[in-house]
Amino acid sequence: MNYIICFIFISLCAVMRIIDHAPNFTPIIAVALLSGFYIKNRFLILLPIGSMFLSDIFIGSHGVQFWVYFPLMIIFAMGYFIKNNDMKNVFLYSILSSIIFFIVSNFGVWVMGGYTYDLNGFVACYIMAVPFFKNTLLSTMMFALLFHYSFIFISSFQQETVKKAV
Repeated sequence: MNYIICFIFISLCAVMRIIDHAPNFTPIIAVALLSGFYIKNRFLILLPIGSMFLSDIFIGSHGVQFWVYFPLMIIFAMGYFIKNNDMKNVFLYSILSSIIFFIVSNFGVWVMGGYTYDLNGFVACYIMAVPFFKNTLLSTMMFALLFHYSFIFISSFQQETVKKAV
């Protein structure tokens, strides 16, 4: 059942990247984290990456794709190795995931030549990205908590159904 739920969330990610939305306000980081969190299958990293790839077909590829996909792999791995998936950890790891994504993806923007290759360019790159970070952080925390409680609700509903069947 968790695989079905993850597939639904991944599909939601792809659709939300395609439709009009605030910059960086998507559930992709939350899904990468919680896919690893709830389904301990290392091959599930393909789901968030697949969601990104699928939506990139429609919105177009870009030069920093590796620098966007790579932090999602790190975030998935982090979720995979977390032992306690309570609300406190979901909240804390959502913040950490947003920070990881911000650091790695903007490093990629700087490396790929969006700014001068000196300290001023490096600092300018990160300063210009701060407004996007706000949306990344808010959306990751919001969607992670929403998905976390969805998993809890569906799991409890599933357990009740099994109890009634027995």
